[in-house]
Amino acid sequence: AERLWKVLDAHRAAASRRYVRPLKDKIDTLGRLVFGPTFSVDIGADLSIENRSLDGISVPFDSLSGGAREQLGILARLAASQIVGQQTQVPLMMDDTLGFTEVVSPEVV
Repeated sequence: AERLWKVLDAHRAAASRRYVRPLKDKIDTLGRLVFGPTFSVDIGADLSIENRSLDGISVPFDSLSGGAREQLGILARLAASQIVGQQTQVPLMMDDTLGFTEVVSPEVV
């Protein structure tokens, strides 16, 4: 049982590594379109966003505002759909998106 667990765990870890890098790269690419060239994320083994970096400042996902977390969630969904969509068509459903994102008045900018 221990040997089986070790073998399965090693294969699970290898599979996770194969998914983490492409997802990170896609999120980074999409995020740079919105947030600029210094944007990047760190992705955990469970494919969750752990940190967001912008202008050299890294912030843990849980410390971001609701709007920022929501925006990253949308980027992650778009990135995943692009990765899967390379093989087949995939529906992408977004319900109640950007509910916590602040709208900046043109006068403020």
